Amino acid sequence: IAGGVIYEALVAGKPLLTYRDNNLNCGEPSKLYPIYNASTSEEIAERLDEYIQDPSRGVQNGKIGKKWYEDEVVAKALGKYTEYIESRAKALGKNAR
Repeated sequence: IAGGVIYEALVAGKPLLTYRDNNLNCGEPSKLYPIYNASTSEEIAERLDEYIQDPSRGVQNGKIGKKWYEDEVVAKALGKYTEYIESRAKALGKNAR
């Protein structure tokens, strides 16, 4: 999973037009954020046409992508930080909450 501009688009709830080889990704493609997948100029034109024909799908993909980011990136990172803080507090004999 990449970061940078892709994460920025996900956080903003924007639809993504990019290329992803689902054969190279870990896990099920259905568990990844939605994209308009294209690798050639012809495919890019087709995906843009799909967006123009049904912009509500792009809006929905943006919302799904934002939720994916919150669940798969933010929540997991916060969980790790919480786990670390609680373990350090326990080691120091303090209550982290």
